Amino acid sequence: MTQSLRYTDLLIAPPGIPDARFHSSVIMLTHEIHDSHFGLCVNRPSGYGLVEVLEDTPIKIHNCPDLPVYWGGPVSPTTMWMLHSRDWACEHTVELSEDWAMTSNEAMFHHLSDYDGPRSFRLFMGYCSWAGSQLRNELEGLGQWRKEQSWLLARNQGPEWLFEQPEHELWKNMIALSAHQAVDRWL
Repeated sequence: MTQSLRYTDLLIAPPGIPDARFHSSVIMLTHEIHDSHFGLCVNRPSGYGLVEVLEDTPIKIHNCPDLPVYWGGPVSPTTMWMLHSRDWACEHTVELSEDWAMTSNEAMFHHLSDYDGPRSFRLFMGYCSWAGSQLRNELEGLGQWRKEQSWLLARNQGPEWLFEQPEHELWKNMIALSAHQAVDRWL
């Protein structure tokens, strides 16, 4: 692969991505386990709020804030994740980089209802994953993937920058930042 992958790198979906679920998606890589990669789609609102998502669960939050919940990806769609800046942590928070952390624990909802949360964050249902060499093949246009269908790879500029971008413009903004790759791969 021409570039090495790092946690918090951003994958930008090609215009002709074969899987329509990822059309115009930007995915942040969160971690790797035994050559399998994991990430969260950061620019796809699910259309649900936190109150609605928690309604049919045993989790009961007093004064639950009705925050938007994003579609993190197609794997385990009932799991909840909070991707956030490292200025806050609670039980089961995992540090991803010097700027980023991720939490998945009921305690995060209680903290948010008490206005005790990170400066920058988003909530997600589900996540993305790639087994073995799948992501490397998708990045390089190998195997069943053609070069013009490969993801672009961009370095993340941090929580404030990423979450201040309007989600409906993030994909276009990321392509503009990675224009040299788009020309090399997609044209």
